[in-house]
Amino acid sequence: MSKSKKNRPRPRFICRKCGTMWVNCDPVCLLCKIYGTPLNEGAEKLLKKRSGAT
Repeated sequence: MSKSKKNRPRPRFICRKCGTMWVNCDPVCLLCKIYGTPLNEGAEKLLKKRSGAT
């Protein structure tokens, strides 16, 4: 049985420059336009997928 989406953590990020926190599938801060720091496992997986690492 596969995991449902509701059981997976949503990606959470925080901006190092302005301190804004967001939950989104885009790791770039809307205000500063820089990559945010991942706050959970979902965010780390998203960054790995974006960078092309396996």
